[in-house]
Amino acid sequence: CEAGSGRRRVCSVSSVRWSAMSQDDEASKATKEAPVGGASDAADKAKKPAASSKKDESASDKKDEQELSPEDQALLEGLELAVERLQDEDAGVQAMALEHLVKEVRAATSSMTSVPKPLKFLRPHYETLKTAHASKVAAEIRSPLADLLAVLAMTMAPPGSRECLKFKKLGTRSDLGSWGHEFVRSLAGEIGEEYAKRQIDDSVGAPQQDDLLLLVDEIVPFHLQHNAEAEAIDLLIETQQLRKLRDLEARGLVDDNNYQRICLYLCRCAAYMADPDDLTELLDAAFHLYRSQRQFCDALRVALYAAAFGLDDGAAPTPAADDAAAAGSDAGPAAVSSSMGDDDDDDADNDEAPRGRSWRRLRQLFDEAPDAATRKQMALVAARNGLSSFEYEEDPETN
Repeated sequence: CEAGSGRRRVCSVSSVRWSAMSQDDEASKATKEAPVGGASDAADKAKKPAASSKKDESASDKKDEQELSPEDQALLEGLELAVERLQDEDAGVQAMALEHLVKEVRAATSSMTSVPKPLKFLRPHYETLKTAHASKVAAEIRSPLADLLAVLAMTMAPPGSRECLKFKKLGTRSDLGSWGHEFVRSLAGEIGEEYAKRQIDDSVGAPQQDDLLLLVDEIVPFHLQHNAEAEAIDLLIETQQLRKLRDLEARGLVDDNNYQRICLYLCRCAAYMADPDDLTELLDAAFHLYRSQRQFCDALRVALYAAAFGLDDGAAPTPAADDAAAAGSDAGPAAVSSSMGDDDDDDADNDEAPRGRSWRRLRQLFDEAPDAATRKQMALVAARNGLSSFEYEEDPETN
């Protein structure tokens, strides 16, 4: 009995332990399952305040955007008042209103990284200002108002309308840089578009481009003075005025500080010139700039590049020249030697032959070289381009 009771006690103790363990397991399962639903409910409850807070934040942001700072509000009111006064019948009131508009816009566009606030605030009044320019303002302020409209048209005119150029031609053509670099770039782009359109519309005769060229004469010096040589060259190429580089050099706008960038850009653009006349003008400009700066080896490379295209004698470009242009590199030896008559010795004494016309330019460069070391470098460039029969008898060592 004691053994049995002892056995029963052990069983009862184990059963109690087992039941306790099972209760603990059920409790743990219940606690694990409960947070799933509870967490989702809690998350749902947490999402609602978060969403509401986001809505409140967005509403507050919109409210902040609609609400202007005191300075912006004063600027807006001043511009709107000036637009209203510009429509007054008194010419003196119109002049004062225009002076205020010009002052605010010019100060904002002088260094522009984004659309200035005066341009944003004047956007609803662009058509009003155009109407005032057409009929309401006095004659003496019509030109300054056209200058202002040209700046506003930079961001407000319909695409392709070229209203920036239109109003600038009605205004003053001087002091373009006072309105900022972006305005000058925008105006230059519209000048190129208008020039090309006139060339296409009047392909038979010579279209009148004088009004555009007057603006080009103002924009190109501005670009050169502000280290924007590529933009200046682009405008000269688009308007076929590369010959003006010589005049700019005489005026001191092309010097030893920027001629390398200009010539390098010209040579790189040569690979993309489709018109032979434009290509001739481009390479001729680069050649004369290098020559005037006494960079004879570079001038010789440009001369050989031009010879590879047959530009000195009117011949057709050779296949090797086309390959060199596509690669944007110097002319190949085969192209230069064939175009300069290196395979034909019968024309060596004929000054009217293509070979003589091309070689006269090379001899001129060798004659102008300052010393023997420069002539040796030029001889190496000529030899690398396959001019095996070209001789310079004046300097036996160089020859």
